[in-house]
Amino acid sequence: MSKKGFTMIPNQLIIDEGLSKEAKVLFVYLRYLSPSFRILRNATLLTKLDMCLSTLQKAKNELMKEGYLVIHRKTSANKYELRLPIKQVPDRVLNTQVGKYNLLSIKKNNTTLYNNILHKKGFKGFKK
Repeated sequence: MSKKGFTMIPNQLIIDEGLSKEAKVLFVYLRYLSPSFRILRNATLLTKLDMCLSTLQKAKNELMKEGYLVIHRKTSANKYELRLPIKQVPDRVLNTQVGKYNLLSIKKNNTTLYNNILHKKGFKGFKK
């Protein structure tokens, strides 16, 4: 693998929680290759991605089911065509962990206490 250049990955793929990490790695590797070099055998993908055959097949099926990948069967190898399906994916990953404190709720008592502290000490602005 060369060190020059870069590969642009769509945010939709990164954010999509329906895809496994193996499917994302397969998509990234195929995106890394030029479209004219996306005619590959399974043996090549197995060695480059360091996966077993069942994991590779599962990743391929997952990408095909979600609409990210179309495979054209050839006699000696497969031609991989990448697509970006139109999906409704949230703009950012939501934090689903339950926190100890609910920072979004503002209670009247806390707000008035905070305002009283500001008025007692006075508000100092920025120095010029």
